[in-house]
Amino acid sequence: GYDGRSGWFVSESFARNPAFATSPEFYRAYDNSTASGRAVLQALRETGAVVSCGEQVCCCGSARECSPGGADDIVWCPVQDGRERPAILGSLPALDQGFNEEMARSNGFEFAIHYMGLGAFATAAAEALSSNDTAQLVHSWKPSLFLTRMQLAGFHPVRVMLPSEECGEHSLDGMGNWSCDFPLQALSKLSSVDALRDPILTSFFRSFSVRRPRGAAAAPPGELRGAGMAELLRALAEGLPNDDVS
Repeated sequence: GYDGRSGWFVSESFARNPAFATSPEFYRAYDNSTASGRAVLQALRETGAVVSCGEQVCCCGSARECSPGGADDIVWCPVQDGRERPAILGSLPALDQGFNEEMARSNGFEFAIHYMGLGAFATAAAEALSSNDTAQLVHSWKPSLFLTRMQLAGFHPVRVMLPSEECGEHSLDGMGNWSCDFPLQALSKLSSVDALRDPILTSFFRSFSVRRPRGAAAAPPGELRGAGMAELLRALAEGLPNDDVS
């Protein structure tokens, strides 16, 4: 019953900067064909990631096609013209395949994308979205463990609002003309692979208690009752009857 979606995020301080004619929370602020967007683009070039779009970069469809072996570090550009462009930080090109590339070409953006791999992305994205001095676009998913941890640390990245009408067509090869926001996707995740380190799941599972299966030897008082997340996950994995989890 819940939906999630990817998005481009910026730090709260950058999104709320009153010096810009158009708020960086809105896609029009990044349109290089408008006068109001030039200050935001200049800020991106001065403090964010910038790449040179020469012949060595990946171009021009889906960046996934530039990494048949699953390389972690890929720089993608809309064209190979030697110009420097602000780069969106991303983790893996397989996520939202083609959408990022099509959107980076749309609305006058002409952005590059730097796919960094999961480990390097987590570090660079956290630094960018927690900084008061950095203007940086970051591709992420909401809800996600990454954004949840940012919020728990006191940082509140702002999602860039992209168009919602006259969207064009999306193609998996990244050669479509999609120009709208990322589409909503139904969430189907059943459990977190990082459950034992997830602060929200920890709080949630601590509200449960686990009883031993019928016929099992009595446990010392307090051994399982209210024992918390680790015991509950183990019990669920072992397939206890439904009425043994409350």
